[in-house]
Amino acid sequence: MIENSEETREWYKGYYERKGKYRNDLLRNPEVLFQALASEVSLVKAIRIIEGEKEDDKLLDVGCGSGGNLFQLIRLGYKASNISGVDIQEENIEKIKDLYPQANFYVCDASKMQFGNNTFDLVYESTVFSILPDDTLCKSIADEMIRVCKVGGYILLIDWRIPKPNNPNYNALTKKKLKNFFNVGTQTKLITMEKGALIPPIGRFLSKNIPSIYFLVCRIFPFLVGQVAYLLRKDNEIIMVNKEKQFSFYNRDTENSTEFYYPENLIIWKPSLSSIFPPSLNKRFLLWSIMHFLHLFSTKDYSIVYIKRNSRIVHRSCVIPRYFRWRFMSRNDLQVTSTWTHPDFRGKGLAPIALEFITKKYYQPSRKIWYITRNANIPSIKVCLKVGFKFIGSGVRINRFGFKIFGQFLIQNKVTVGNGQKDGHGNNAIY
Repeated sequence: MIENSEETREWYKGYYERKGKYRNDLLRNPEVLFQALASEVSLVKAIRIIEGEKEDDKLLDVGCGSGGNLFQLIRLGYKASNISGVDIQEENIEKIKDLYPQANFYVCDASKMQFGNNTFDLVYESTVFSILPDDTLCKSIADEMIRVCKVGGYILLIDWRIPKPNNPNYNALTKKKLKNFFNVGTQTKLITMEKGALIPPIGRFLSKNIPSIYFLVCRIFPFLVGQVAYLLRKDNEIIMVNKEKQFSFYNRDTENSTEFYYPENLIIWKPSLSSIFPPSLNKRFLLWSIMHFLHLFSTKDYSIVYIKRNSRIVHRSCVIPRYFRWRFMSRNDLQVTSTWTHPDFRGKGLAPIALEFITKKYYQPSRKIWYITRNANIPSIKVCLKVGFKFIGSGVRINRFGFKIFGQFLIQNKVTVGNGQKDGHGNNAIY
């Protein structure tokens, strides 16, 4: 594992010593020309998707080297005075400063950049990840690239998606690694993947010996294209969608109360041979009834609490025992779920009445009542806190075998007593 800047610098130095100084020289090495042209095609196609004029955009070139790729970006409209670059090798920075004196270049470890958050409109790299075999370092660099990119800005990765067989010194930025490194789907969104150069043995051979068929081979045999341009967008909307999929977990002890209040307009439905399905029919309740009769719940407490007004159901809270989706619960615990209040009766305190009733009606020593809700469902969170539920932690729902019905709820960030942790809305974790 590459642990610090000095080791990173030595690794790069060794890489260039192994490959030779003219390996990527357009003038001296005929193997390079069409590989470079194909790579530039992928770059242009990706940049074309970014809307608006480029001259005011701030651009960061990560691993800028001695500036071999920078002229392409300037030619596409980016102003040199708005360009910054970082590279671990001091000699590279000295060269590129001479070529582009208007730009800003720094000797810097890309995993520890000094730029502020949300600084650049476009963050760019070319073949940085494919020559770093250490995934930990790659992830650190990717995190920094995301951090310094503006929300709504772009990250452009010109890199190789196919590794060299049996060579641990070369990595491949596959779609799977791209997703892991750059948090695709949570912090970023993949906008496009444009195909570029062929895998080096074939591409370099064709470039040198049969250049006339180079792009024909790219078209007929796309699986031989090894280099691609990934264009990602740091998208605030994606982050919000991800928060919608996060859940907060609350619970409280059941209460052995001598002041047990049973409202006249509150009824409890429990499955029986004479009443197999509840009054409010939907697919979820049908499934729960089937699970009850098949003894798939840990206890026989499956029931639904209804509150009526003038013979009309205006509130519902389902009481569900532990089963395979909720492995974090103890065997004797219950969960209140699928709560609903008629729109005309919301804000009248019906949900707190039902929850308070459930914590007393279903009393057993050491039993806890759980309440799980999406982070975005602020009204439900306020209700459970009002009747003494305590924030336990946050987590997610994961699908299993490709089906939501087999999914599980997982507590990923469980709080500890007295650590001052809060839920997603600033409520103290007092458990």
